[in-house]
Amino acid sequence: MKGPRDKGLLALLGVGLVLHVLVLWGNLQSPFGRTPINDAAHYWEWGGRVADGEWVGEAPFFSAPLYPYVLGLLRMLGVGLTGLMVLQLVLHVATAGVLARVGARLFDRRVGLVTAALWLVATDPAAAHGRVLAGTWQTLLVALVLERALALQEEATPRRALLLGVVTGVASLAWPALLPASFVLAAWAAWVGAGLRGGALVLGSAALTIVPATAHNMAAADVFVPISAHAGITFWHGNNPSATGVFAPHEVSAEKSEHDADALARTREALGEDAGWGDVSGHFLGKGLEWWKAEPGRALSLAFRKAWLFVSGRVYGDMYLPGLERDAGLWPTLWCAPVPVAWLVLPALLAGVLLVRRDPRRFIPVALVLVLPFAICTVFWYSPRYRLPAVPAATLLAAWALVELWTRRGRAPLVAASLVLALGSGWINRAAGIDGSSELATEVELRAARLALDEGRADQVAPLWERVVARDPRHPVREQLAWFYATHPDDEVRDGARAAGLAAELSQERGGQHPSTLGLLAAALAEAGDG
Repeated sequence: MKGPRDKGLLALLGVGLVLHVLVLWGNLQSPFGRTPINDAAHYWEWGGRVADGEWVGEAPFFSAPLYPYVLGLLRMLGVGLTGLMVLQLVLHVATAGVLARVGARLFDRRVGLVTAALWLVATDPAAAHGRVLAGTWQTLLVALVLERALALQEEATPRRALLLGVVTGVASLAWPALLPASFVLAAWAAWVGAGLRGGALVLGSAALTIVPATAHNMAAADVFVPISAHAGITFWHGNNPSATGVFAPHEVSAEKSEHDADALARTREALGEDAGWGDVSGHFLGKGLEWWKAEPGRALSLAFRKAWLFVSGRVYGDMYLPGLERDAGLWPTLWCAPVPVAWLVLPALLAGVLLVRRDPRRFIPVALVLVLPFAICTVFWYSPRYRLPAVPAATLLAAWALVELWTRRGRAPLVAASLVLALGSGWINRAAGIDGSSELATEVELRAARLALDEGRADQVAPLWERVVARDPRHPVREQLAWFYATHPDDEVRDGARAAGLAAELSQERGGQHPSTLGLLAAALAEAGDG
């Protein structure tokens, strides 16, 4: 592939850009696209504090710091939510270009183009660029790590070793789990020809790149934390008596704005008032390990469940559920990226095994950034956000597998079997009652309705509540819906007949004498003209 001058790649990226402009436009029509929630709201507010000059906080980082500080810089420059999402869209398309380059150099031009195409139509990465979360930045940096590793393999110079380390360090500031992998990359660099000096350059430059985060933690809390202190508490969220394989906060607030202080308070309750920020991670890691010892069978079963969700999950989300947003009509343009990541992961894992066996020196970096998120989800807990850094490698390896299948090479039967299982995993999950549920869909619609109400977007509220009632005719939201139709100030929104029908149902169910129902019925009948 001739890089940026390749007309086929440029055409593909152009089509991808158009598709993702549509994705972004649709996202901005949704309450979730216009209003950050949960962690996204926390990061946006954190970026605002950085923009106001609060560069050092009062605690060590409990989240990867690169993204909030990028937000701070952008907010200082006057960039708002829409501007941020436009930038992330551009970075998303740029990632497709980087992956195409890696695929072409690692395999051939055809694999490079298929890799870029898969990236551009994969749902999870497309949804990520419309959220105030680090996913788009993480995936671009992971793709650049792969590109720099390939460059080093092709010519093991000190400069290329240094650049690999710097990119790995920056990526670690966005995705701290990559930092331990820098030791693997350093050893691999020495193995493929850079020697001990090259390996030391990779490790040393990665370490120097994260120094600002380490210095912040020392200045804020006088504690040595290389990047983030959240590993132990995250482990506890996924390994506790109420753990289900996904986010299950136990004894600690799930609200990001309260989470860190609450974790410190719980640590001091257990260890004494002298316990500090440096004790939090170790305390909760110890609690999780104690639970493992007490419930080894359940812990093992839970690990298998999390591993399966990594390869098959397509509905669940710990904050946002983009597939359900799409299905609810909140984000219909997300259909421009219709391919679930679950269709790619299992063929990619198989391809990784085959390729590493064939040539470990060449394929270890790709396998590393695929297997690392798999291990994190299996040991900690499954989330599409935790799986997302694996998607660049997954698209690359799945593209190779699809080309193998298309050309009917020797591994085609194995690839076909993995693809069939991947395509059928959604049916398996529905039959087993895991990953998605009607309760999740209802949660999405109710949360979106609350956001739309806060924004004064009455046109979006009633259809969402109607979907909830259609799914569950006895849902408590019926009363809110009836009041909404009976009393809304906008003539175009009020619907007396529908309000009266809902009020009559509620009155009959409650015996006809419930005070709130009588008031509701009177208001509905008055609007309907029957009062």
